[in-house]
Amino acid sequence: MTCSVCSGSVERAVLALDGVDSAQVNLLTATMTVTYDESKVSPEQICNEVEDIGFEAFVRQETTASNIKPTIPDDGFVPRLIWSWSLLIPLMVLSMGPMWGLNLDWFPGGTLGQGWVQLALCLPILWVNRSFFIRGFSTLIKLDPTMDSLVAIGSLASVISGLISLFTYSGEHHLPLYFESAAMILTLVTLGKYLEHRAKGKTSKALDMLRNLIPDTITLVDENGNETQVDTSSVQVGQLIRILPGQRIPLDGEIYQGITSVDESSITGESLPVDKNPGDPVTSGTMNCSGSIIVRAKKVGADTTISQMIQMVENAAGSKAPIARIADKVSRFFVPSVMAIALITFALWLLLYKDLSVATNMGISVLVISCPCALGLATPTAIMVATGKGANLGLLFRSAESLELTHTIDTVLLDKTGTITSGTPSVNSVYLLQEGTYLAVDQLLSEENHVPSTLSLAMGLEKMVNHPLANAIVNYCAMLEVSPSPISSCENLPGMGITAQVEGSTVSMGNANLMEMQNIIIPALPALPAPKAPGARVYMSRDKEILAVFDISDSVRADSIQAIAELHARGLKVYMVTGDSQEAGEYIGKQVNVDKVYAQVLPANKERIVSQLVQEGHRVAMVGDGINDSPALSSATVGVAIGGGADIAVEAADVVLMHSTIADLVKAYDLSGKTVRTIRRGLFWALFYNSICIPLAAGVLYLPLGIALNPMIAAGAMSLSSVSVVLNALSLRGFSPEARK
Repeated sequence: MTCSVCSGSVERAVLALDGVDSAQVNLLTATMTVTYDESKVSPEQICNEVEDIGFEAFVRQETTASNIKPTIPDDGFVPRLIWSWSLLIPLMVLSMGPMWGLNLDWFPGGTLGQGWVQLALCLPILWVNRSFFIRGFSTLIKLDPTMDSLVAIGSLASVISGLISLFTYSGEHHLPLYFESAAMILTLVTLGKYLEHRAKGKTSKALDMLRNLIPDTITLVDENGNETQVDTSSVQVGQLIRILPGQRIPLDGEIYQGITSVDESSITGESLPVDKNPGDPVTSGTMNCSGSIIVRAKKVGADTTISQMIQMVENAAGSKAPIARIADKVSRFFVPSVMAIALITFALWLLLYKDLSVATNMGISVLVISCPCALGLATPTAIMVATGKGANLGLLFRSAESLELTHTIDTVLLDKTGTITSGTPSVNSVYLLQEGTYLAVDQLLSEENHVPSTLSLAMGLEKMVNHPLANAIVNYCAMLEVSPSPISSCENLPGMGITAQVEGSTVSMGNANLMEMQNIIIPALPALPAPKAPGARVYMSRDKEILAVFDISDSVRADSIQAIAELHARGLKVYMVTGDSQEAGEYIGKQVNVDKVYAQVLPANKERIVSQLVQEGHRVAMVGDGINDSPALSSATVGVAIGGGADIAVEAADVVLMHSTIADLVKAYDLSGKTVRTIRRGLFWALFYNSICIPLAAGVLYLPLGIALNPMIAAGAMSLSSVSVVLNALSLRGFSPEARK
């Protein structure tokens, strides 16, 4: 299957079978789930029905979500395009050459010889693109025509008309051939299908990237303490495994032995690592940052958090209703109507004039002039121009569906960490304890010209630690052009901090637990100023006395406030959803002026919030940057990923903001709206053209005024209609995003 029209045809064909209760096609994984009465229909009959409309099908063995491999059919686009373009160019030269001023009188066989060569060039193009005819006529026979049916009928009508001209040519009249029309239709539509295929292929990587979070092997620890490397899939509930620093946790469990800090951003979206002690739970897909730990398995295989996320992504992708294309809806009535008009025209003129050639010309004129090229080009040409324009603006639309849907949203859900905020911990403020008073470093620097030496010592210590909070302090000191003090030896205390001996003194940096363990009292009076934003505090001490306090938290992106104001100006509701605390969520929410804040939300609940809003009738855009956002991205009407975020979020999304700013969501919304308006305008003119030209081709003016359209004029009119649709689409190149005042 190459598009949602194909999957819809498959569903309808199977649903028509007696005994089938439901059929749901997942275009992403090329699978179909069918509920049926086995006393009335068999899986073999279901597969045969799918094959009858031009596709292949087989019964898949039972499996789990964790090992389903998405498959996007290739359909041989590249060799088809190479053959098509290679033959189309000389075909166009022969057919259009005289109109371009080329002298072809030298050609062997003259006009008739050129005609047979054109046929010889056209037939291979028809053959390599025969899938249009197979699927188009198969669905037409089932009375469920698709765009393939329109393409097949239009190109075949042109070929038949050309063949009639060849076989009836007497050398006394112009030789009207339409082989180039058939070849051009097939080649352009194939090109559009190829571009859609490429976009779809990238989207399918999302599930594989989720699976790659789990290592293939794991270190199993037996009751005697012996360690063995085994396959991750073989681990049973209750067994012990060792996780070293820097390794991902492959299952859900609890810490049996060891102390560490765990980066849970893949699950909660929170950038700050979480300290873990024996008895604390750990989740599959998270990263062990510092200490070596032993974990007791609680959930394995398909029951783990990551496996459930894989299942959610797949289910959401499969249950998302495909957009109902206007052209496809029209085609279900347009194609049989045109065929009926052509047959009636042929019969009436045969009865009136008793002349087979006149009747044939009239019937073929109807088919040729009503060729669905304009109707078929209205959407893909506009989509092609819009996606190119979007790329120039840093907007990546994964498919035509996402481009068409983006302008319909009325609600925007923004992930906090990495979307509204930078996603990287940074130092907000630093206080030095001097003579019983906390003094802000910013104030000291404004009054003095030198940087306190305490910061050099802090930088030297934290350079010995590989931890996000330590990196934030090092970056802060580097910004002040501080040189780190040399540290010869130190002790890293996982989940707490670091201690070192410096010039005979014990210097420590870490959280309040480290200070408490070392019996260091944190002075309460005068009170330490409240942090500017919810986050973490790192204390620094020398010989049992506090020297400094570092407040560290995430920060709002510079353009988030303006972007949210622009979304409000377009009448959209903007909500923030985060796995962080209520305090941190409310703090950021007030800064950027969102309408509502959902805090302490885990991945399953993020997806549930999106699904609930969709069920209530809202058209939701979910914007995120983390692995934890992928199920919600797939469940939303439009999933939008920040380009600088995790690869899994980018691959699971419908739209990617390559400049990593939600300000580009406004551009995507506006571009989508203009694109849809352009598509509708193109479809209107294509349908208007058909409503005027089909009666003319049928000869309604021939009897009263003697005006008739022969197939050559009809083909010219059809070409002009296609050109007008393309020119309409090219107007999108002038799109320019503007802020609303």
